[in-house]
Amino acid sequence: MDIRDNHHQNGNYAELIKERLPDDIIEIIHFSQTVASELCCRLFLVGGIVRDLFLGIQNYDVDFVVEGDGIIFAEKLNRIIGGNITIYEKFNTANIVTKKGIEIDIATARRETYKSPAALPQVEKSSIECDLSRRDFTINALAISLNDNTYGELLDYFYGKKDLIDRKIKILHDASFIEDPLRIFRAIRFKHRLNFEIEENTWDLAKRAVESGIFNNITIERVIEELYYIFKEDNNVAMLQDLNKLNILKKIFPEINSWNSVYYLFKKCNESIEWFCRIGERELNIDKIFLYVMIFCYVADDKYTICKKFGLSKVQIETIRNICLYENHIIKELNKRNLTAYEIAIILKGIHNEELVLLTAISYNKKEVKTNIKKYFNNVKQVKLCITGKDIKEYGIKPGPLYKTILDKIYKEKVNGNIHTKEEELELLKVLTEKSREDELFV
Repeated sequence: MDIRDNHHQNGNYAELIKERLPDDIIEIIHFSQTVASELCCRLFLVGGIVRDLFLGIQNYDVDFVVEGDGIIFAEKLNRIIGGNITIYEKFNTANIVTKKGIEIDIATARRETYKSPAALPQVEKSSIECDLSRRDFTINALAISLNDNTYGELLDYFYGKKDLIDRKIKILHDASFIEDPLRIFRAIRFKHRLNFEIEENTWDLAKRAVESGIFNNITIERVIEELYYIFKEDNNVAMLQDLNKLNILKKIFPEINSWNSVYYLFKKCNESIEWFCRIGERELNIDKIFLYVMIFCYVADDKYTICKKFGLSKVQIETIRNICLYENHIIKELNKRNLTAYEIAIILKGIHNEELVLLTAISYNKKEVKTNIKKYFNNVKQVKLCITGKDIKEYGIKPGPLYKTILDKIYKEKVNGNIHTKEEELELLKVLTEKSREDELFV
């Protein structure tokens, strides 16, 4: 959709709001207008929802800025809406989640000052103009008035609408990346999500900020949080490549020597996920963030340090350790023709979906591996026994290693398709227990 078609008379966008926002959000806006009128405060729709309103992109996360007391405003609004409210006194902000799951962020118009480069900001109340001037990019520094007498009027102090038309990512001032280096991550994210370009001066300032060593002042936890946002994006490979054009990831993760291997595995994992969706008779339940963290660890020379940087749990570290230790053996075994379902089940026993995707990516060109993984995913993984040790005990078998032997034999027949129901499992159990008596294993 061409944003240039969105010009309305006198720069008023009341009709655009009515045309493009869903009724649920329009209702929230109307409730908010009532509260603003009662409190005699100025109220604005700001940030991403305004940007996406012009771009014709659905965005149901509502951001309000109040010239006044945002917390009092939020509490009064929530009494009308009846949602779940969370208040952040330190920042004079609040969050409301409605019963329909719509998120509303309410902020007091504020000014931010930084004691030192890359430090967290100090906040004080201010005007809407000051509030917009602290934003990351011009396209996110747009606001629309929601007060009755100015409803729909656009505030565009930094020519953000022109940059939307020109499809440019541009910072508001030259010190922006020094104040908050993580804005570089966000610039790259918006570039690929919106199919925009980063303005030349903005890119040069990002390079200078990185070269200054500013990322030495950022905690690894804040960097990882931004990285997780990138992991969730469709174009995550291109975003990682852009980060490394600025030498950001190379500085933060010196344990990784082959970034081309990282890009390759990200790409192949993305393709593998699509492949599972195409061939699967059921949905692939997967933690994508952990999958991509696994790639970082898999490629790294010092895997433990990478695990530590990502703050992984013992269980997650063990999962990564297992894939690194047994990957070659598993692929070798899976790369055989005519494996039975039971043989495949034994090879992949206990494997997580994230490991399954990574294995598929690592062995992407091995036809037999993919054939056997497809068979496992569609026909083997979901096979479970209906009977338990309790059923064996009813036949007078004393608990012990024999239980595992019997259950494994029954599972083998079921996974190979020879039996299907609980009744058939019980029939086979009866045969096996009788054989146990014959073999004098009955106690």
